[in-house]
Amino acid sequence: MLTKLKLFDSPIYMGYDCLSQLQKIIKKLNPSRVFIILDRNSKRFCLNQLITVCTQIKQPYYFELKEGENEKSLENCQKLFNYLIKKNADRKSLIINLGGGVICDFGGFASTVFKRGVKFINIPTTLMAQIDASIGGKVGVNHNVYKNQIGSFNLPHSVFINYEFIKTISFNNLNASFSEVLKYGLIYNQKLWQELDSSLLTCSDLSHLIEKCVRIKLDVVKKDYYDNDIRRILNFGHTISHAIESTYLQNNLKISHGDALAVGLICETYLSYVEFGFSSQKLNHVVDKISSFFNFKKIETLDHKLIMKFIKNDKKSSSGSNNFTLIKDIGTAVINYNVSNAKIADALSYFKKTCQV
Repeated sequence: MLTKLKLFDSPIYMGYDCLSQLQKIIKKLNPSRVFIILDRNSKRFCLNQLITVCTQIKQPYYFELKEGENEKSLENCQKLFNYLIKKNADRKSLIINLGGGVICDFGGFASTVFKRGVKFINIPTTLMAQIDASIGGKVGVNHNVYKNQIGSFNLPHSVFINYEFIKTISFNNLNASFSEVLKYGLIYNQKLWQELDSSLLTCSDLSHLIEKCVRIKLDVVKKDYYDNDIRRILNFGHTISHAIESTYLQNNLKISHGDALAVGLICETYLSYVEFGFSSQKLNHVVDKISSFFNFKKIETLDHKLIMKFIKNDKKSSSGSNNFTLIKDIGTAVINYNVSNAKIADALSYFKKTCQV
């Protein structure tokens, strides 16, 4: 069964056979050249299915990135631009981003600025990318170790969420992706939160869950595309998680966005408990559910001072304020809430004491 949703003029096709629609779209676009941006995993597990189903992709060119957040760089953009010029890419070319969040962010940004914009299509291959990075129009790269400092808003021509690709990702990748699912429940949908259980990690069909998350994100983004107001609820957990990722990058360590976000969700739920005074039982319930999906003992010791430094450079911060998205209750979020440095430090200590013993 094929589900078709839309974000403004950008269609989103979802299903086990959605790539058949891509065949029709490429025929209609009739691009001068097709470039596929991918990484080792999407090349190994997903490329063959794409090329087999979509025969309209004739003699594509490939640009491969390594895995990891540090690949989302201006340096790699320059390498891609050199490659595109070498292969005579023009404004009628088409770029297909086949991969996870890094590929969608990077490829979307490069497509936006190359020759002042060429069309791009997102084909997300991880759960995290299918419910978040591939939709919504945010594109960007990191600046050195600072997350997503350079970017823009630009919708893909179309998005293809192929449920088959979820079967190709590792358990660790799937596990980490659930932090975004948990976030949607916490900020927007109490019923979704109640449905979430770690047994979903072994579920053979997550299509219903993916569609619920995509619909939540579309509902939010349609109200505030440029991220000035309600869209900021989607940042819950991300202020601390982005700072953690930057800390890891600076120390040449690796952490997935999903694992960092899980830490951020717990810390920012603790801040919500402190600021809004919901019961300790509710705090424990949230922390226990998130912890049932993750093994926090593998997280390296967090440098609180370094994390605070990166929070100060977060995109949401302004005039010296640490602007957070917090929750008043499960399913009810509050944006632009200023949190003191001392309370942030307390939240990081709470995580260590509660989740890493």
